[in-house]
Amino acid sequence: MSLPAFLWDDSLLWGVMAYYALCKARLSFQLVRANEIKKGGLEGRPFLFVPGGWASNKLASLGEEGKKAIMDFIRKGGRYFGICGGAGLATQEGLNLVSIKRKSSTDRIPSFSGKINLKLYPHPLWEGIKKPYSFYAWYPSQLSTDRGVIARFLKPDPFSFTSDVCIGDYHGADFFDWGGWEKNYGINLDPKRLYMEPAVVEEEYENGKILLSLVHLDTPFDSKGLMVLTNVWKYLNGQVGDHVYLSKRDFNYNRKTKKLYRMAKDLFEFGRRNFLWYWRNHFLLMWRRGIRGLEYSTLYVLLREIYMKVDEKELEYFGFQRFKVLEEMVEEFMSKSKKLLIMERELLSKGPISWKNTENHAANLLREELFGTQKHHGGLFRKIAKELEDLLYITYTGHLEKRHHS
Repeated sequence: MSLPAFLWDDSLLWGVMAYYALCKARLSFQLVRANEIKKGGLEGRPFLFVPGGWASNKLASLGEEGKKAIMDFIRKGGRYFGICGGAGLATQEGLNLVSIKRKSSTDRIPSFSGKINLKLYPHPLWEGIKKPYSFYAWYPSQLSTDRGVIARFLKPDPFSFTSDVCIGDYHGADFFDWGGWEKNYGINLDPKRLYMEPAVVEEEYENGKILLSLVHLDTPFDSKGLMVLTNVWKYLNGQVGDHVYLSKRDFNYNRKTKKLYRMAKDLFEFGRRNFLWYWRNHFLLMWRRGIRGLEYSTLYVLLREIYMKVDEKELEYFGFQRFKVLEEMVEEFMSKSKKLLIMERELLSKGPISWKNTENHAANLLREELFGTQKHHGGLFRKIAKELEDLLYITYTGHLEKRHHS
């Protein structure tokens, strides 16, 4: 039986998290690229899994040809499972596989992160799950639907955040005004906006089935989430208990990639010393409002993975000259990022700032060069991320092959 397809393109940090989660849960899968899907790469597979990431970037990678291939796959009885950005990809603004739209940023909380309780409705996904029904959500969108809802958001954990505000530290305090902070920050913050909103949804598309989760069941350190993830694999006819787990053989600590990882560590320490962020868990920083923390988290995690996992053969396949160019791009990015972060720290001393623009023209120009002008990142960061994504694809597929045939 063919393995479930895991769409790798434009998943980046969320792709790494999902890779670890699936391996830890011993769930079989095969990484595929958008170009493979365009050429019939979904034929005979039980389902397509699309992890988090920017839905718009995934849609651009798939193009009309990839979009049609996925729609044809579902029409013939295939199944689709999307988490967060992967869920957004299936909506009317993306692949149009479901009769669901995403709420605009003006009507939702754009920056919730952490654990949140759910109201569960009877479904095979929740088999064996005991209270409390608490799972992780990382910056989810919100869906406009009342159809096919199998879980809804309830109250967040006290140690969850909305932007850089810890909910439990402020919620219910008589001196705290969510409205005032929302005006200051320029975004919605009050977690009540999530209450009873759809968290997990199931719909049918002709002969196929669509399962969408705004909850990150693929958070590697969430044992309860991994239990539900295993239920998803069973429900969608994926293989469970196969030997695709991680082993010590997957860790190489390559000397050629050590320089890049050292630069990533140096940038992290720089931001920490300047009170701009700290490590929240093994994959994500907690950063101050207005800083591109998700991008810095992504770069660090990808460079760490490459340092730990890439061996000489994989680097040779990627191309030594190509790697040299990548090294130069990372060096340039790190140097310019430090300049930008100093400017942003100075701006933060005057009050909250936005990721869009600031009163400092030089900072705005640096932001555009490093990240582009859109939230779904561009600029030098995107060029680096695409190269790192390609190198990790080579590495991960090689490691999975070893696991399947060992």
